[in-house]
Amino acid sequence: MERKISIFAFIGFCLTATYTAIKVYLEALNIYTGIIFLASLFFLMLLLAQAAFSFFSTANEQRTNLRFSLVIFFILIFSLELFLRFSLRTHITYGEKNGGLNYVSVAKENLNSWFWVYSPFLTNKVEKHEFTTYRKTNFLGLAEGEIHQKAENEYRILAIGDSFTEGEGVSYDSTWVKKLEKDLKIEGKQVKTINAGIGGSDPVYAYKLLTDKLPELSIDLAILTLNTSDLMDVNNRGGFERFQADGTTKVVEPPKTEWIYGISYIFRHIYHDLLKFSTNRMQPLQENGYTEALAIIVETIDKFVSFAKQKNFSFLVVIHPIIYDFTAEGYVPFELENLKQILLEKRIPILDIKEYLNSKGYITKENAQPIYWPIDSHFNQKGYNLFLEAVVEKLSNDKNLIKQKNNS
Repeated sequence: MERKISIFAFIGFCLTATYTAIKVYLEALNIYTGIIFLASLFFLMLLLAQAAFSFFSTANEQRTNLRFSLVIFFILIFSLELFLRFSLRTHITYGEKNGGLNYVSVAKENLNSWFWVYSPFLTNKVEKHEFTTYRKTNFLGLAEGEIHQKAENEYRILAIGDSFTEGEGVSYDSTWVKKLEKDLKIEGKQVKTINAGIGGSDPVYAYKLLTDKLPELSIDLAILTLNTSDLMDVNNRGGFERFQADGTTKVVEPPKTEWIYGISYIFRHIYHDLLKFSTNRMQPLQENGYTEALAIIVETIDKFVSFAKQKNFSFLVVIHPIIYDFTAEGYVPFELENLKQILLEKRIPILDIKEYLNSKGYITKENAQPIYWPIDSHFNQKGYNLFLEAVVEKLSNDKNLIKQKNNS
């Protein structure tokens, strides 16, 4: 009987360990791989227990009790994993939250170019639980139509940022960037916009995109949008050192244990709650928080300002809230407010969307959810409309932003 149990444990471990290794190699980091991995640990522990029983000549009754305890222990471990994954869902990633089966490695952010853009001439389908949208990309890899030669009476605005600029959650024509063409009135001018927002981008990528790929668009105004996620992204990716001399981008070296993080919520809680690693990467939290990220963003904005002067266009920074800025206590780093103060001191034009919404009485901490998709967490149409309203009011009231280029 003991020999049969040992053979059973050995075969079970070989099969489950092999399956796990293959799935990890194929980057199929999901619940199925996680469950099989836990099963491999069970078979390994059973195999070691059988060896220990033989070595210490353990009594049969004691062997049975210990094996029963091992089974109960792993049943609890399996139950805990399922509870954390399906009920608590504390450390779920954005992709998993929106229906993605597999965890996506942080190494996927290493690019074969300097530009965070889409492949050109494609139709991208964005399918989430709450919405499905389509985006066609142009020759530049932007989710935008073809960019024609600038007309004589055209006032051209470039909006650049991440998915909130791209307008994830609504159709192309319903984004705040496209609706700005109709809602912003400039005497004697026809407003045209270029949407250079790319989901997952950050200010450093945005600057590289503008200066190296979009420098000759003859824009009159550039709008850079920022939110809390930009602080997090820059904190993890670093600054301009990410751009390698060979034309590639390297922002992160994945930890050796990332595969365990990808398949097990138990390990995610160990990383974040016990080891106190950062909430969106497996890195220790820095004592200085997001101070370094703030410095990089300020440096990048200074570069934007210098480039705007060189190319003779106006420049506006828009800081907008994400849902967690309202709902999660202590979620917003103080550095975001510090960024606003620094930009004001530098006399860099800035629009604080959250401040605008609060001043109008549109949004409070208690009623912020209706302007966001509940699961996806991007703005819904109402949210983007309020975003648009704030931008239109800012540009309509701050004539210096409009006149700066026209008077040159």
